[in-house]
Amino acid sequence: MGFESLIGVGDRPIRRELCRSLMEQFDVKQCIAKYGDYSFPLGVSTAAAVLGVQNKGKSVVEVCSSTNWKALASKFGLNQKVTYAEVEKDIKSGSYGGDELKAQVLLYLVGIFLCPTGDTSTNKEYMKLICDEGLKGEFNWAEYVYSRLIESIITFQKGSHRYLKGCIAILEVALFDFWSGCDSLPAYERNGVARIHAWGKEEVVRVMAKLKLDRPRKLEMGEVKGNVDVVVNEVEVLRELNLLTGGKIDVVVKEVVELRNEELCRAKYDELKKFEEEEMEEEEKMEEMRRKDVTNIYTPESVIDADLDSECPAPHKKKQKRLFQAELNRSKLCSVISMGNQYASVSNVATLKPSEWVGGVVIDLLTWTVCYDSKKSGRTIGYIPYHLAGPMLHNYEKFTNCEKIMITINHNNSHWYLLVLDMVDRVATVYDSLFISATSKQRVNDAATVYDSLFTYAAATVYGRPCCNCI
Repeated sequence: MGFESLIGVGDRPIRRELCRSLMEQFDVKQCIAKYGDYSFPLGVSTAAAVLGVQNKGKSVVEVCSSTNWKALASKFGLNQKVTYAEVEKDIKSGSYGGDELKAQVLLYLVGIFLCPTGDTSTNKEYMKLICDEGLKGEFNWAEYVYSRLIESIITFQKGSHRYLKGCIAILEVALFDFWSGCDSLPAYERNGVARIHAWGKEEVVRVMAKLKLDRPRKLEMGEVKGNVDVVVNEVEVLRELNLLTGGKIDVVVKEVVELRNEELCRAKYDELKKFEEEEMEEEEKMEEMRRKDVTNIYTPESVIDADLDSECPAPHKKKQKRLFQAELNRSKLCSVISMGNQYASVSNVATLKPSEWVGGVVIDLLTWTVCYDSKKSGRTIGYIPYHLAGPMLHNYEKFTNCEKIMITINHNNSHWYLLVLDMVDRVATVYDSLFISATSKQRVNDAATVYDSLFTYAAATVYGRPCCNCI
């Protein structure tokens, strides 16, 4: 959290790859953390022990909307951002009164717990959690932080984001504490306190060896390069001269090793992280420009008639339906697939892997391939691009002649599923790879809404209301 200098202990960076593995294998339904062949329960009591707070009190509530943060800021003397440097300065100086310092510390801790991989400051969004009950310790912060951790794990497993969010430190601390000794129960279940609170570097290395976690030579997004190996070789030579210096050379060796393991890794990681963020922003801009270009290609008439020989931007009539460029630019933004007037870049194709978000460009390419293949079988398949469905549906009145209508749905930016309306048997079927009973009612409501919207343009007496069958 950054307060190690105040209490005289060393800090250790969060091992992101370890936390990423724990988030991927976490059993959300049973709240069980898994690592390889090992598993252990992780509940609110675990979070309370790791955080060092009690598992009791009122549920945390938002006392105001984020737009009314100025009133709270004025009451507790808060700025738009609270940095660690400000909090540390106030604690050391002792020149504070009332609840101002409590509010600053609480605001900082909420931000660093909910997103520890972010910067060392918290914005005004978290000010809505600051109130008298919170400052008096009447809130159950363990329950709140734990619930946000589970929400972040669920979102991460769905592939909605690639970065780590939530109090992921709980996962790492709980795993290390679980394997810190030979006892059948972890420390926090026996006495409510995690043993790791008194750990040093030796204990961490010992448990990492037990978990077969070697000290990583590679960072999460790249490998540390440069003159590090040269420094290490020099250190080994200096060790041989240890006898000649009376053992004093160990101090130099220790400083060099710590510099290699901590400072250089952090600097390189920050550099790589900044590069990745800039690269992602550039990809998003290029993708938006490409989508605007594709939007101008479609016309309502071409899609309504489903005439793949004329205006409809289907693939060219060649034996090779997928045209991969022979010589690809190394840039991620170059087009690698060309089908008629449809194009896809490396970043689009890269979404075709487990736990990744499938973009609309890939869906369009696949659908146009199906439309093209349907011409050979004598069947006619019409297609309305997902991003143009709204404005074009008002002009699309021939769907009553269809046997089946397939619609992709994404409710509240959660995940995609497919709604198939059988116009002959009058049955609506939902295909969902992530079937959760809690969302089944929402899927039925979505299907009914889509069905009613479609039949606004047709005679209601021709087709009855379908039953909904979830598969």
